Formats: sequence, C-alpha cells, structure tokens
Amino acid sequence: MIVSCFIAICVRAQDKELKIGDRMPNYKFTNIVNYSSSTASFSDFAGKIVILDFWSTGCVACIKSWPKLLELQQQFKDKIQIILVNSYQDSSIVKKIFKRRKELANVNMTLPAICGDTVLGKVLFPHESVPHVVWIDKSGVVTAISFGGDLNKETITKLIAGEAVQLTFKNDFKSINTGIEFYRKPFLPQLETESPSFLKYSILTEKDDKIPLNLSINSSGKGGYWIDCFNFPIKDLYRLAYGKNEYGDTCSLSTLSSSRLFYLNENSTSEVGYEGGYRHVIYQLILKGPTNWMKMQKVMQDDLMATFGYNVSWEKRKLLCLVLSATDTLKVRHDSGKKILRFGQQYDYVLKINRSINSGQLVRILQSQFYDSSPYPIIDETGIRGLLCGIDEENVNLENPVSLDKALEKYGLRFTLQERVLDVLVVK
Repeated sequence: MIVSCFIAICVRAQDKELKIGDRMPNYKFTNIVNYSSSTASFSDFAGKIVILDFWSTGCVACIKSWPKLLELQQQFKDKIQIILVNSYQDSSIVKKIFKRRKELANVNMTLPAICGDTVLGKVLFPHESVPHVVWIDKSGVVTAISFGGDLNKETITKLIAGEAVQLTFKNDFKSINTGIEFYRKPFLPQLETESPSFLKYSILTEKDDKIPLNLSINSSGKGGYWIDCFNFPIKDLYRLAYGKNEYGDTCSLSTLSSSRLFYLNENSTSEVGYEGGYRHVIYQLILKGPTNWMKMQKVMQDDLMATFGYNVSWEKRKLLCLVLSATDTLKVRHDSGKKILRFGQQYDYVLKINRSINSGQLVRILQSQFYDSSPYPIIDETGIRGLLCGIDEENVNLENPVSLDKALEKYGLRFTLQERVLDVLVVK
C-alpha cells in the first residue's frame, strides 16, 4: 500500500536535495527511539551500508514489512543499519504503534526510528508516498532511491559484495498527466496532448526501470479516458481487466481480488502467476470516448488476449472464504451520532464505524487493504442494506480474522472461515 502525505517544513539554508551519487552530509538525526540516545550523527554509522526506510502509520505495507526488516538487520548485523524514518508523526505516536504491533501481532520493532524529521523527508530526500527507501553505501554516497520491494536479501548481499545493482528508481515528482504527455516522445510524437486525433490507442511493452511505478485510471470522461499501468505485474492487469463488483456496494471500478484468480498450467503461471516472481510490464490504453469502465475493460481484455494468447473464463469453484455475516441486525443498525470511519494502525488499532459505510464497503476495505494477498476471498452475507452504525472497538488486529471476529461479535456480526461456491477467473 502507498500513502501520499503532505507536510509543512522548516528548511535550513545548508540543506538541499540529495540525489544518486551525492555524498550524505554528517546530518544530525533527532527524536530517535529504539536507540542508545535520542540523537545521533550520520558519522556514527560509518563503515556500514545505511538504509533509510521512510514510512508512516497510515501505510499498511510499511508496517507489514517490519518482520522482514528485522530479519535482514539480524542476518547482516553490523554490515548494514536499517533506520526507520517517519516524517509525519512524533515519537509518542510511533512508540504507541510499536507497542500495539508487539501486543497484537507479536512483532517487536527494535530498529532505530527517527520521528517527525521533516528535513530528511521533504528536503534531503523529498517524496510524496511511502515506502520510500534511500540506500547509502559504506563511503557515505547515495547509491539508490527505490521502492520498498527492493529492500531484500538479494539486493543487500550484492551491495555488500560491491556488485552493481539495478533498482527501480522511485521519483514521486515525475510529471504524469494523462499518460499521453508521459509517452509522447518515445511512442506518440505526432499526437497533440490537448486534442489527440486518434480514437483508440494502446501499448503493452516490457517494464522500464527508468519509469516510476504508477497506476492511473480515468473512466469519468473528464480530461479523457485512460488506463496507465506502469511497471505492473501481468497478474494485476488480469485482475484489473476482469474485475467486477464483488461487494454489493456502489463502486463501479473494481479490481478482482487475487484469491479469485486461478491458473491451470505451468506456462501461464510463469507469466502471470505467483511462482518464481512476477513479470512486470507497461500497459497504456487511451480512448477518445465517450465510453465507460466496462467498455475500457473489454478493450483491455482484447489486448491481453492478442499479446499473451491465454484463454480466460469464469468458473464455479468451492472455496474457503472469510464470510461477514449477521446474527442480530438490531445490534448494529441504528441512525444516530455523527459520521465516523477510523480503522487500522494509523488509528491505534481501532475500529470505529458510525453511519459512514455499508457492509459491502467494509468488505471492500478489508479485502483491498488487509487481505489482498490472502488465499481467502471475503464475501458479504449480512443482508444489511443500511449503513453500519455504533461500532467502536480498540485493540483490533484487522489482519487477524480471529481478532476481527471477536471485535464484531458484540455487534451481531461474525467474520468466519466457511466454504462457498464462487465465480473465479481461470487463466489457461
């Protein structure tokens, strides 16, 4: 999950943006937790590869990566130093999140964490989304600025050995408007950005590490109709092209949950599946319109068929599912108080819902933000048509079905594992 944040900063005259190849100054880190002192200088980590992992409490992907980061630090010991940097929250909030994560998920975060440092996050290494990872070698030179996925054993091993590594450059400020402008020089030099003369344009090519990961969709017609999937796994293109509303809410643009995508042979798995890593590509579709999301999906489906040749069909299969059900609708259905929606780590592991979403929207949030990689689809069988009201719980681990079920039970709701027959997408 990537979270965009904007903050106000106070800039010192000597501070300036650092780019790849620049030398890190002997910057003084302040407001550090999980360290022998609340302050430290960059020189205190001399001789180590320093990895600055920028995060925020609203980034689920960041927090889910903590066990991996702890394991990497333990494995490489004094050869590296991973430092968490939170430019958005102060130490009191960060400590509270660390404490909650230990209590609810048994993850004891012991890495040094810099809190509330806006100069690091908005001046030296500016970014608008997290995770945002800065790599600084043993001599103090910035060697890479990457996405969180590149922070792994393979990359660190190569850096320690002095080998060259090619990481996807993360640049949050590269201009990407409708995609026409972005690809204008390499692919469409004849098109005018403001009023293109074509009726339909699409391209599918191998990934380009010089282009930042990006997903942009406009199906409303305001400013055009387009789909930009830059450096995305092919499996996610299928999820987007064949997605349909699984949740019974009013959202018209849906992505198929990964638990409803199946493969029947090794060939298709090597291209679009989970085994052996993901093949990433660039896909762009631009339509002059007027059109709608279902028509855009049909064009995308035709493009995937023409390029990869896989047969795609919907089939009925019996699956284990996480079922949201209601045992007593009177406990959760009433209409009072102001609208509230708070959930997840950024709100101190609380679940507060009052007249803000319906049960279908709750299932969509759980599936997309907390159970996207789960093997179990989430389905809504509550039968509740109105808005959910009066749910107010603390110490809820939304990633743990047992914890969530326990929290919802007092409101006449259950979240349990059961078998159901569902439509699944099969790629042959």
